[in-house]
Parts: sequence; C-alpha cells; structure tokens
Amino acid sequence: MTLLCGTDLSDPSRQAAIAAGHLAAAWGEPLLLIHVMDLLATDPPLPDPLATLSEVRARQLTELGQQVSSSTGAQVSTELHRGSADTVLVGRAAEARASLIVVGAHGTRVDLQALLGSTAEHVARAASMPRRRRS
Repeated sequence: MTLLCGTDLSDPSRQAAIAAGHLAAAWGEPLLLIHVMDLLATDPPLPDPLATLSEVRARQLTELGQQVSSSTGAQVSTELHRGSADTVLVGRAAEARASLIVVGAHGTRVDLQALLGSTAEHVARAASMPRRRRS
C-alpha cells in the first residue's frame, strides 16, 4: 500500500506533506507526493523568468519530497501532473491502491468548503476509501 499526499506547494500543504511523511514512516509505507498544475489557476510571477512553470513546480516538488524524506525518514516519490487536482489525486490513489489520501487546506472561512478547501472537499467526496476529517 501507499500513502498519497496532494500538495499545492503552499505552507499548509507543506505541513500536510510532513505529517503524511511521519505517518508513512510509522506505517512502513511509501509516500507518493503529487502536485497537479491546474492550468486555469492563477499563479504568482515565476522566481526565474527564464524557467517554465513546469520546471519551477518540478523543482519545488522535488525539494519538498527531499525535505519530507529527510525530516521523517519516509520513502518519498514525487509526481507532477496537469489537470484537475481532485480528479488526478483520486485517480492516482486508485491506481496506487493508496491506503490514505492527505490534502492540506487553507481554511480561513467557517463554512465546510473553506475548512476542507475545494480540492480537499472534492477528493473526500470522490475517493472510494473511508474518510476522516481532522478536527
């Protein structure tokens, strides 16, 4: 089995990735860290204007995977995809037979969508595995 963690490379999702790394290490399962580039989302200006967005995201994802591995001892692999994050995460979870999907959320408003984040909410609704929301 595998733990799957979706990341948008924000601070909350980095924290979720580290938490997923700790779980993976404790359970003796590999961690699959995935970033999905949603081409409709607005992105901040690139730190290196000569690099493509894919190159920048791939480098950031690799660095996050290395950080999670070194700080948790988990075996971490990374994948960069394009498309709809919830669709890609649920599909890859099924393909990898993931035992758990971890997705960080920003959660600044009080309603359910804000607490779970739209991607996290869609993943929770679409995933075929049992759900548990952290309180």
